[in-house]
Amino acid sequence: CREIYRNCSLELNMGESTFRRYVQILNLNTKTETYLPLHFNPGEAAQADWVEVKVNVAGELLKLDVLSVVLAYSYRIYASIMPSQKDENFIAGLVSAFESFGGVPEKIFFDNTKNAVFKYSGSRAIMQEKFQLFSSHYGFTPLFMNSGKGNEKGSVENLCKTVAKRILPKIPAVNKISEVQDIILSRTTEYNATHKIKNRKNSVNENFMIEKPYLKNLPIKSYDKYITKTAVVDSKQLFQFETNKYSVPEWLVKKTITLRVYPYYIEVWYGGNIITKHDRIVDKYQVTYVIEHYLNALESKIRAWNNAAPLLFGETYNEIKIFREKCKEENIGEKIMLLYQRLKAYGVELTLSAVSYANSKDNPTLDDVDDFIKFKKTNMIVKDLNDSNDSNEDLSQYNSLIPNNNNEKDQNE
Repeated sequence: CREIYRNCSLELNMGESTFRRYVQILNLNTKTETYLPLHFNPGEAAQADWVEVKVNVAGELLKLDVLSVVLAYSYRIYASIMPSQKDENFIAGLVSAFESFGGVPEKIFFDNTKNAVFKYSGSRAIMQEKFQLFSSHYGFTPLFMNSGKGNEKGSVENLCKTVAKRILPKIPAVNKISEVQDIILSRTTEYNATHKIKNRKNSVNENFMIEKPYLKNLPIKSYDKYITKTAVVDSKQLFQFETNKYSVPEWLVKKTITLRVYPYYIEVWYGGNIITKHDRIVDKYQVTYVIEHYLNALESKIRAWNNAAPLLFGETYNEIKIFREKCKEENIGEKIMLLYQRLKAYGVELTLSAVSYANSKDNPTLDDVDDFIKFKKTNMIVKDLNDSNDSNEDLSQYNSLIPNNNNEKDQNE
């Protein structure tokens, strides 16, 4: 107000205090838009929206999306983190929410998300055909907000703030996106069990117990939480989905495989059977190798061991990952391949125990692994010998089978 007065003071024949009084009168005469408080019956409605979160996944700080759903009567929350806001993730998140609630509300309020709306907004919105089929399958009515009318969202605005404030802060660094979801589920479970909404008599959980019987039953057949794609395996035993590549066994090279792509992982199918499964990469232009997929090729290409990307970076047992990170010796690729040869020769349990022993040192070596195996194998032999010598079996029952020379001599006399 003071700044406006200064800019206009040369043209106004009044003091600043008088100018302020006129401004106050004008403000009092300005019509202010009012909002009606909303009330929903049990099972009547839910609201859904996206919330963004930054998470350290496998050493990379990534922006990920959380689909948050709240039942409008009880304020029970369900939240699921997704690699993106793509349609398949949107539908998978809603299916998971319905399964968590144990039923489906009569209607769900959405912002004008492209996942559901083809064009227009509010009551004029035209739904995406795919989303229309989904809503019909679960038997709920989608309702869309008018553009710029955040007040129509009611509890979902508070939902997004609640999820951002109580569920998403300080998520620790993780190795894969499914671990983030485990943390979110734990936090939402605690919130639903213990939180009480201000000015409400009952807790969230108590109100949900009232609301649950009013939810519609889940359909007999759940909607698939995956999309199906096909891919051709290249000569490096890799297939591509979006910008990332994943390995498969060598016998699939040049073959067309079927992918079932879930929010957190990808299944590889061929000939009606699942062949392998990968955690889904959420960053871009990355490659996931699995060492076991390349063992046959590696056996015949010894000179490539130290430069073989699967040995240097591939997925493997956690004990071998730690060994690979801590070992300071040269030719680490060769060391990893030799560990796999010991897995084959001595079995998984003994070899991984030996690797764990080696990892207890600052610089684990292959010699440490071999020493442990040799020690254990020697002890096993000694134990077997001791067990046979310490047998407590009563052998007197076999005396009658031993010739008695004294008795024979008496009979002859």
